[in-house]
Amino acid sequence: PFPVTQELKLSDLPPLAFVSDSDRSPEREILDDSHDWDALILKEISKVTFRYEIGEKLGSGGTADVFRALDTRLDRPVALKRFKAEAIEKESPAESDFHSELESVSQINHPNVVRAFDLDDDEQGPFLVFELLAGQNLEEYMQESELSPETAREFVLQALEALCAVHDRGIFHLDLKPSNFMVSPTANGCPHFTLIDFGRACDHSREKERRAAKDKKSLRGSIHYMAPEQFTQAPCDKRTDLYSLGVIAYELFTGIRAFDGDNAVQVMSAHLTNRFEPIAEIQPQLPDGIVYWIMAMISLDPAARFQNAQEAMRSFLALTDVTPNVQNIAPPSMEKRFA
Repeated sequence: PFPVTQELKLSDLPPLAFVSDSDRSPEREILDDSHDWDALILKEISKVTFRYEIGEKLGSGGTADVFRALDTRLDRPVALKRFKAEAIEKESPAESDFHSELESVSQINHPNVVRAFDLDDDEQGPFLVFELLAGQNLEEYMQESELSPETAREFVLQALEALCAVHDRGIFHLDLKPSNFMVSPTANGCPHFTLIDFGRACDHSREKERRAAKDKKSLRGSIHYMAPEQFTQAPCDKRTDLYSLGVIAYELFTGIRAFDGDNAVQVMSAHLTNRFEPIAEIQPQLPDGIVYWIMAMISLDPAARFQNAQEAMRSFLALTDVTPNVQNIAPPSMEKRFA
């Protein structure tokens, strides 16, 4: 019932197996000497089947580089985040940015949260593939543009929408800062804000593991936007994200950082003592409701903050007017911003 298989003859083998000395190329010499057929085959297959063509580098961090890439299968541009091997090797699973981002962003589907398309690894290590967002990050936007109170209000609402989606999945971002929001143009002229970079994100159990495993002398994050509990290694949760968002809102509505200093120790001290310049002295025309809302967000005690993003949003939406007599907020001087 089975077909008879013909006997394989030497004459049937590909020409590569029979080459005169005069016809030997360097590649054939290597192949004949090493007999590493598998390596050569895999190398050739990878040229054909690797889905992403890597382009220019878009950014770099301590644990990963981000590249513009082309998804050749769907013919669309994407952002490819390649994790550095040394960063993954030296971290525990509880600390790994790769594990955190992989497990977190894949669970969320919301227009104000970056979309993850794919995850894979190759001979250079693991990588994630995201949608490629047009525009610039909020930090760059703030440096280059005057920010209207209406735009600041729109950012707060869209950022709270993002946090509602993230927190509803039991995840905390734990690294909110202006550079982790992309600002993209839209047809109606209103900027669209997208939360990115979930490398520090985690749920309750992973957050507990991190605190247990963390080196007491190490701090990870952007100190100007970190919550006090992140400095003291107290438990972090959704209120930690609200604090960081409040710090960004302070900067958007006033034009200066809430917690600043000449060095890292001074910045941390400002957070831990809740020392900041009163908003009314910077923007005296800003409505009291906005001032109180920001102060509640950046309260030193998490129990005194809004307890979730939905509560913060309801309170903010109740503030129907944020614009009376408030001038556009010019970008702070470079000296002030990077002091």
